[in-house]
Amino acid sequence: MVMKDGIDALNVTLPNSLLVVLTKREWAVLMQLTDDSTNKEISETLSITPKSVENYRARIGSKLGLKGARSLSRFVHRHIHELRLWYAILSPPPPCNILIINILNKLLDILSLFLGVNSIKFEGLSLYVSAK
Repeated sequence: MVMKDGIDALNVTLPNSLLVVLTKREWAVLMQLTDDSTNKEISETLSITPKSVENYRARIGSKLGLKGARSLSRFVHRHIHELRLWYAILSPPPPCNILIINILNKLLDILSLFLGVNSIKFEGLSLYVSAK
């Protein structure tokens, strides 16, 4: 059984099985539609043009077998809770690379104290040592 935010995901069916073929960007646009965002607001949030938003909306509707912009809006509002749940389930977890780098940098700070150097910094695959 898959639990996400205390919800049993196995008891919630996809409102349209074709949702799994949507790209990350199409899902991002779809999620903005669940918030009743306008094309302009979506374009500003996702840093794309309003025309791109129109194209994504048309592509989403086409993939889901919906005709016209109003049918996509109706679909989103009819299935808003299921869409949000499935977006959370289908979205990959956030990358932990930043956390790992922060931990490494803290360990390097401790090591620099131990070695008596000013600092040791980790950038990419390189270590930089700054002498006192």
